[in-house]
Amino acid sequence: MTHLRTRAVHAGQKPDPVSGAIATPINQTSAFAYGTLDNGAAIFAGEADGYRYSRFANPTVKSLEDKVADLEGAEAAVAFSSGTAAVSSTVLTLLAPGDEIVFLGPLYGGTESLLNAFGSRFGIHVVDATERGLKASLSPATRLIWVETLTNPTLHLHDPAAVAALARPRGITTVVDNTFCSPCLTRPIEHGIDLVMHSMTKYLGGHGDSTGGILAGVKRLVEPVRTTGLGHVGGNLAPQEAFLLLRGMKTLPLRMAAHCEGAAEVAAFPAMHPAVIATHYPGLPSHPQHALA
Repeated sequence: MTHLRTRAVHAGQKPDPVSGAIATPINQTSAFAYGTLDNGAAIFAGEADGYRYSRFANPTVKSLEDKVADLEGAEAAVAFSSGTAAVSSTVLTLLAPGDEIVFLGPLYGGTESLLNAFGSRFGIHVVDATERGLKASLSPATRLIWVETLTNPTLHLHDPAAVAALARPRGITTVVDNTFCSPCLTRPIEHGIDLVMHSMTKYLGGHGDSTGGILAGVKRLVEPVRTTGLGHVGGNLAPQEAFLLLRGMKTLPLRMAAHCEGAAEVAAFPAMHPAVIATHYPGLPSHPQHALA
């Protein structure tokens, strides 16, 4: 299998057929020509490949989606204007009034507040399973489990394989926010998770100059989220942002290696200092979840 470093550079990207450019062009356009009326009708009906309007799909954004799908080992991916747009689009697509979503905390504050806001407004039961445990918190109404591989900001770990083992036999869809690990450190789909979400603003982009979110996983789940999030809500990623994120992801494996090396050095010092009560870094052998990490 091609090395992750090579795939980070080349996956989802091909030389431009018109100019031969090796960098994916910024397709800064809102609409596309269809050639013929019949071809346009087929594209709109989903019967033919092609682009109709950049809110639904754009060639630059498509390259980014294909790259993330490749790195995560997913069938498909859909990009959004932010990580929060990815979260909201997923929840609005996969849950209905009366359904239940169970999460293992602590979650990123923006995600948890969004879930609670949607729950109270749309009649979705939101359950925090952090204290009680995941298995004890599930019910016949549970439709979705939401977990972060490495929590923001306390770096608590959750085992995606254990989550999937509980969810699959019950027909519950699983979503893992993999933002803090990136596909360089953890690929939840390989452990049985259905959907993986990222705030690309962080490690995937890596340069602090672009905002974006993405959801990757099985196509039968990703495509309905695309319809809701892009077609109905309009949370699409702009091609300029996609270009910047594509550029950033070329160095993702190298940056993550440097992040981990630096973090280990930083964590080692306070862990040995008598004035520090606790150091939250799973890479330390003294961390209670070091074996899982």
